[in-house]
Amino acid sequence: MKKIALIFSTILLGMLFMACSKVAFEKQAPLENAALVYVYVVPDSGINMTTRVSTYKVGVNGKKTEGSMKVGEYQVLNLKPGMLTISAYRADLEEQKIEMDLAAGKTYYLQIHSFADDFGKFEIKRVNSNVAYEELSNTTLAGEYVKEENIISELIMPKEEPSAVVAPQVVYTKSKTEELQNAAALKTQGILTDAEFTKLKAEILAK
Repeated sequence: MKKIALIFSTILLGMLFMACSKVAFEKQAPLENAALVYVYVVPDSGINMTTRVSTYKVGVNGKKTEGSMKVGEYQVLNLKPGMLTISAYRADLEEQKIEMDLAAGKTYYLQIHSFADDFGKFEIKRVNSNVAYEELSNTTLAGEYVKEENIISELIMPKEEPSAVVAPQVVYTKSKTEELQNAAALKTQGILTDAEFTKLKAEILAK
């Protein structure tokens, strides 16, 4: 009996630990110059329910994110504004996708839903905030999803550094008067002969 009680206690503690390790849904604001996208999985619908546990991955413009989601889990992505294709992959084989034109500062909600009565088909669709908040309140955050060796550039929102302004170089040019004065000084010092001075003077004046 003691052995059975010990096993039961271990299982119970493990379940409690797993429950505590889950991060409940928390509303976020988009990062600067980003669009915020929640993607979450709701339970299958239909009467022919199965014991199948489907896992889903999210993709952005054809690149899959790291990690996966199950029913009752969500991911949140800060994406660059503009036209993007967001995909849902089931078991890394089946794909459903949606085209979205994202705007900076806006929040979007994508629901992944499977139909048990229709040969297990599934879809990813956009839903409004009221529906999404009610469903997301019962979800937890899926694991990390940024894959370092497969960087999804749409996820990266670096602040753009101001481009370096190169100051124009000021080139100092001697005036003809200064050049003539220098030439005369060289003649006075005996460095230039009269002929050389005359020639140099003519060259300076001809510029």
